[in-house]
Amino acid sequence: MIPVYTSPYHTTESKFILDSIPIGCFSGLFLDVGCSEPFVGNQSYPFRTLLKWKGVAVDAIDYSQQWQHVSGCYFEHAVVTAQDKVDVRFFENPHDAQRSCLSKEGSPRVSTSLKTIVSKYFPYSQGPDFVSIDLEGGEYNALVSFPFSVYRPLVFVIEYEQRYNGKVLSSDDRVITFLLQRDYFLVLKNERDANYVFFRS
Repeated sequence: MIPVYTSPYHTTESKFILDSIPIGCFSGLFLDVGCSEPFVGNQSYPFRTLLKWKGVAVDAIDYSQQWQHVSGCYFEHAVVTAQDKVDVRFFENPHDAQRSCLSKEGSPRVSTSLKTIVSKYFPYSQGPDFVSIDLEGGEYNALVSFPFSVYRPLVFVIEYEQRYNGKVLSSDDRVITFLLQRDYFLVLKNERDANYVFFRS
């Protein structure tokens, strides 16, 4: 049974992480991909507000640009996929951001890879310790572009199902095999919010 934390400053995942890894092990840098708006509800919120971490927030939806006004945080307005400069179509749902995703009905956009984003914002000697990826079905395609040969984050939080009104729209377990092969291990499956937590070996 996975515990559910009700503090507005904690998601289940962040509370589990902070209870499991001493704060001194972290550099205090995050990468939040699919961050939505910069308030309660995204994975980096408790690290930013309670621990004063700095980092990079990435999202394709227009109202996520509120991140530009967050102190100590860079914002990248981008559609993240496995490759750079690929023509894609991104549908932004004006009524429900959780249904914004790559879709044939979307508007033309050009993609960006995580390798490009990480290389742009993080110094070579120090990458993010905490990475969250929540892209409504696009998590695996983003993850494969992360530059593991250069950076080894301590923690990944990755959404594994896209849901709407209680129905599962898509599910993808490929991230488990992908990260196990890179010496990460699965430590938490939050079935309520459909997120995996991985720690580095």
